[in-house]
Amino acid sequence: MPTVKCVEASHADANRQSKAMQRRNRLLIITFIESFATILLERGVYFYTKDILHFSELQNLLIALMFGILYIIGALNSHKIATRWTEKRVLLASITGLTIIAAILSLIALPLLFVISFAIIGILTGIKWPIIESYIHAGLTPTSTLRATGRFSISWALAVPLSLAASGLLIGSPYAQSIFIAALICHIASLFLCRPLIRHPIHLPHDHPEQADPHRLARYTKLLLASRWSMLSSYTLLFLLAPLMPSIFADLGFDVQYAAAYSGFLDVTRLLAFFILGAWVGWHGKVFPILLAIIALPCGFIMILLGNHVTWVIVGELLFGVSAGLTYYSSLYYAMVVKNASVDAGGAHEGLIGAGFAIGPLIGILGIILSNTMSSRYGILVAAIPFFVLCMVTALLPILHLRASAHSSHPS
Repeated sequence: MPTVKCVEASHADANRQSKAMQRRNRLLIITFIESFATILLERGVYFYTKDILHFSELQNLLIALMFGILYIIGALNSHKIATRWTEKRVLLASITGLTIIAAILSLIALPLLFVISFAIIGILTGIKWPIIESYIHAGLTPTSTLRATGRFSISWALAVPLSLAASGLLIGSPYAQSIFIAALICHIASLFLCRPLIRHPIHLPHDHPEQADPHRLARYTKLLLASRWSMLSSYTLLFLLAPLMPSIFADLGFDVQYAAAYSGFLDVTRLLAFFILGAWVGWHGKVFPILLAIIALPCGFIMILLGNHVTWVIVGELLFGVSAGLTYYSSLYYAMVVKNASVDAGGAHEGLIGAGFAIGPLIGILGIILSNTMSSRYGILVAAIPFFVLCMVTALLPILHLRASAHSSHPS
């Protein structure tokens, strides 16, 4: 009799694991689709505003600043809203809102209506991603979290260069508003796929034997701080560049179809970094990936911003992409382990990304103000230097603390 019960329990456990795997695979498809739609409305849209609405660099930077501020508000309140309304309900509501906005813009995209819609997109996108991240990682051990972070990162990152290339083709087509129709189709598909999700993701019990021990948690907390500051730097510089990419490639002689596609080289390299980090487990808990990103990020940024030939710009994108991949992956992995995959962990992670969305354009605006005394590109660089120096120093402090702790624990 006990043997029969053991077999039944084993079958029940296997059945639960199978259903959990099916849910995660479904969520990875949702991640890809929503990432594709997000990039259409978050980065590709700057090519639309420049070519169709005739926004200036300053106007693009101002709407990017607005988007970033509202994204932060959405991300930091995602946990609170999900606690009250359940994760599934909030996820469905946010994607439904994005569907409605995309439908409106596909019919009417006047400048004022676009700006208002872009503000709402910022809030809803900030709410959406922490919930998806929690669903993906909930209930996993630290080892499984490493693999899940890789699959999640690859799923959204794979969509980015494809979406940017599609943006150029759609905006350059006879009906430029087809960029919003594409986003609308993506959101409708996601709503269909979200229907079978459970109301709340199930998290790993705090007394689970594979939970990280206190010593490892303390180390991961320091590495989380370092990677988060480095990730803030990467997203700030990325979203300083995003509104400028149309002008950077236009100055090099490329029209919108090619410019949007070339701007995606950065994302291809970031995707490659995710593949490597997902396949090779030897990096986690180590300091050197963060150190590499701290050094390489500003180098890639300067090459993109000041490159006077397409080769320099693309090499800068590749260098920047690897660094951005390292900081994003490590930041999300350490957050999910330390915070046990809560929506709050994803909210803080996405809140920092939103801060980058806002600070980047703000630096660009300051750079344009400084350009009264120098060229606009050099003005932007001068405005950016204090910020990425601050991020470099602040990211290094937890690493130095780890080194000091290691030396005091193991004296010569």
